[in-house]
Amino acid sequence: MKTIIAPLFGICCAAVNAQDLQTPVTSLPNPTSETAQTQVEPLKAKLFAGSPVIVSLIDDISTTSSNIGDKFKVMVVHDVVQGGTIVIPKGALGEGVVTFVTKNGAFGKPGILGISLRSLELNGQRILLDGRYREEGGNNNGAAAATMFAVGVAAALVKGKSSFIPKGRELKARTGEDISFAPVTEPSSGPISETKAPELPQDSPPKPPEANTPPY
Repeated sequence: MKTIIAPLFGICCAAVNAQDLQTPVTSLPNPTSETAQTQVEPLKAKLFAGSPVIVSLIDDISTTSSNIGDKFKVMVVHDVVQGGTIVIPKGALGEGVVTFVTKNGAFGKPGILGISLRSLELNGQRILLDGRYREEGGNNNGAAAATMFAVGVAAALVKGKSSFIPKGRELKARTGEDISFAPVTEPSSGPISETKAPELPQDSPPKPPEANTPPY
């Protein structure tokens, strides 16, 4: 009877072991899963339309050399800062257009020049600007009236001054649209601690067995 039970027990153990080997192993989730790969979009802030921008002319503009529709370049004079972030940097280039030109004429009539600031180049994009200016040349009405009283028709030879806006003249404009930007993240006042994985307790190395001291 003992010789029969032992083989049966061995067969049962072998069957159980074979079943364990055939059981599929469930894989643990990969730490680099979709949740880990999902990128968090940076926060966006806005510099609203109507924010002031100071620009300066790069070239002279005059009624003697300008015509309606002529374009001119301007440059930002000061950084435009919003919430600690430089949204429009100093040195950014912009563009304007001549909108009105009247040449200086007889009887002391001055030249009149009208310009409009139109756009600003920012990170490869064109941002709308809003700024309109009118410059009038010096008036010679006093001299013209005196000459007309004394000489008559000869007063028509007295002409008013040309209108002239020199390069470097600072002009105030305003943004014509909202500008979205990524704000600068300020560091916290305290030290930032790095998150580390918990360390597993390390087992102390086993002590070597004490040698039996032979009796003397």
